[in-house]
Formats: sequence, structure tokens, C-alpha cells
Amino acid sequence: MKRPIISMTVGFLKILLVVSFSVAIPISSFAQSGKTPLPAGKAIMEKIVVDWNGDGLFDLILGDRDGFVTVYLNEGSNDSPKYGHGMKLRAGGKEIKVRGPSAPILVDWNGDGKRDLLVGDRGGYLHLFLNQGSNRYPEFAPAGMIQAVYKDLDVVSNASPCVVDWNADGRMDLLVGKGDGELYLYLSEGTRDQPMFGKPIKVNDGKLDVGSNSSPDMADLHGEGKKDLIVGNDNGEVFIFRNQGKDGDPQFDNLGKKIFMIFNDDASPRVIDWIQSGSNDFVVADRYGEVTLCPNKGSTKAPSFTEKRIIRARRR
Repeated sequence: MKRPIISMTVGFLKILLVVSFSVAIPISSFAQSGKTPLPAGKAIMEKIVVDWNGDGLFDLILGDRDGFVTVYLNEGSNDSPKYGHGMKLRAGGKEIKVRGPSAPILVDWNGDGKRDLLVGDRGGYLHLFLNQGSNRYPEFAPAGMIQAVYKDLDVVSNASPCVVDWNADGRMDLLVGKGDGELYLYLSEGTRDQPMFGKPIKVNDGKLDVGSNSSPDMADLHGEGKKDLIVGNDNGEVFIFRNQGKDGDPQFDNLGKKIFMIFNDDASPRVIDWIQSGSNDFVVADRYGEVTLCPNKGSTKAPSFTEKRIIRARRR
């Protein structure tokens, strides 16, 4: 029997639905983001690090050069993590595969309390896989394309998404890294539960440029109640841009502070309190699937990153 296909367009998203059955992989519960501005540094997305199965351990979600999205469960502890063979995520009964490299994040996109999957690809597009199951047993629908100005959002190459409430209006905005190193900002013109995007805004008029293959994250690194900008690039460098403005009106110098440590190619940073000390550490994933933890050796207001711990070795 052929599977029925339903085609529809809903605001920002063009969807082809294939009615099918898929095997559900249990994941942990995910708190619904509120409708008021989140305090600076509070995550509204999950990138690289996630507690996938609700056991309190830090698991990993990674893209790769072939375009797949894989979850690696922590078989050790948070102090001594150990990651075995991964499991490729599926949607509509098939393994998720975009034009590699893939850049995945998890986010409750439509405000239904369930985390959905957003994946950037080599062509500069963003694929959204809505969770039609539950957080315990997710069933990702076939991909829809994120749209801006009523056409597929396209940053030309190597889209690396970050979801953030940029202007503190309670809606989810998109900050997207791209192949030429610039950052594009898409402010939501819709609602919290149905984001819609207009024309892109070049951060700092395109003058904030870290090289190539920019991969952004945002968090309050300095305990000032406003979000800072952290960006990795193709050379394995990570830059910190301190917010000189307000949380709802971020302002950054064109030149960031480069941390002295170098990682492998295509560094993608994520700020997280891994050590559970109340201050921000960060992890960096690279194009080979290696993940490095950099614990904060300073304080909440004066972070210092001087140590690298490889928590998942590169793919051989």
C-alpha cells in the first residue's frame, strides 16, 4: 500500500508529510520556553550537549561531513564521560540526511513543549524536523524548510544555526553562521509558537567576520545579565565578543578576543555549565566529531579558559 503524501504551507514552513510509522527512541523531558524574555544565558536550544535519555548524564548530538545527525549516549559519568557507538536519528522512517556537513540543534520550535530538530546544511539551508511524538518517544516528521520572506531561508553555504531571543521580545530569533564567516540575523516577525522571518540583517554590517565557516553561540559569559557572542571558525579558532550594549540590544566590536587554544577544523562552540559550578564552561565540536571540554578556570564574571579535555576522540 502506498503511503499518502500531504503537502501544505504553514506560514514560514513548507512541509511534505508522509504518513508512516517509525521506531521511537526515548529522550528526556524538555521544558517549554516561556513567552517572556529569558534571562541572559538561559538556553532556549540544545547544541552538542544534551541529556538525551533523562539519566542526568551529558550525551552528545553531532552532525557530520556526510550530513547525518547522530546521538552518542554517555556510558560513563559527567566527570569521566565515555561515548560508544552512536545512533543516527530518523524522520518519517528514514535516517535523517542533509547535504553535509550537517549542523544540528534541538529547540522547541512551535511552543508545544516538545523539542524539535533544526539542521543546517552545506547549501546554506535550514531543515526543521517537528516532533510529532512525545519527549519520551519522539517521532520526527519529514523535513520542512525554514523560510524567510516567504521563500526558503538561504545563507548560500554551510548554515550553522543558533536560536536566541536577540531583542528580548519573547520570540525566537535566528542567528546563522555561514561559509564566508559572516553572521546573519533573522528577527522573528511572528509569534513565539509560529516564528516568521523577514530579510536577514548582517551583524555589524558584515564587518564582524571571523574567517570562514562561522558557528555561533550566545550566553552571558561575564555575569552581566546580557548575552555575549561566541563564534568558532574553519581554522579551529574560537572568538569571544563581549556585549557592549544591552541584553535586548546587543552591541559588539568587530574584533573579538581569540582564546589562545586551537581546536581542529570547523570549531563549533557551545557554552554550558558542565562542571556544575555555577559558571560557564564550554565545549567545542569539530568536523571530525571530536568534542573538547574547556572548563572555566576563572570566575563567573572573569572567565578564563586554559585547559582542554578531549571527551570524545575524533573519528578515525
